[in-house]
Amino acid sequence: MVFSKTNCMITKNQKGLMSIACVILVLFFIFSAGCARVAESAVESKAAVVAVKGVQHMSTYVPETDVADTSVVDSIPILSRMIVVEYDHVEYYLLAGDKGYTFSINVSSCTSPVDVLIMDQENLDIYLNGFEKGNKASFKGTIQKNVVAFTRNYQLPAQGKYYLVVENAQFLNDGADSKKTVVCFAKIRLLK
Repeated sequence: MVFSKTNCMITKNQKGLMSIACVILVLFFIFSAGCARVAESAVESKAAVVAVKGVQHMSTYVPETDVADTSVVDSIPILSRMIVVEYDHVEYYLLAGDKGYTFSINVSSCTSPVDVLIMDQENLDIYLNGFEKGNKASFKGTIQKNVVAFTRNYQLPAQGKYYLVVENAQFLNDGADSKKTVVCFAKIRLLK
């Protein structure tokens, strides 16, 4: 299994600017939310890429929480960039905070269909273990299969770490199977 911080090319100057932006974001969360745990989550929120072969899967669905306010005026940007997900790979992003934190999630303009999942840390571990070994896995999460665009407001059901997962593999039953690298635009905002 191969883990890397990102799968896009970033110069040293851009890395420095991104580090400064992350520190500013962490400080903003600490002062605006008054919660030291958010700082720990923000530091760990770098994207990870898992490069593994996987084939079959059995899943259990947990419905997402509907949120009436879809305004992005009072929001904090978490991620806004093109993502490249190679075939037989999965990319995931941390969504962390207290119960009730709401994230606006948009994965769009995909060049081929992908599967999009949102799950907590425990279920992510089960999913990644099954994905890595190519075994069936039973996990809980919000799952949208075979999409070229995904838009959802997701409210954290409890305090903790949750993950947005973009899968480009033949792993979920009846899921997307592009058999090629997929490029999407991903945007995550924390709604106030």
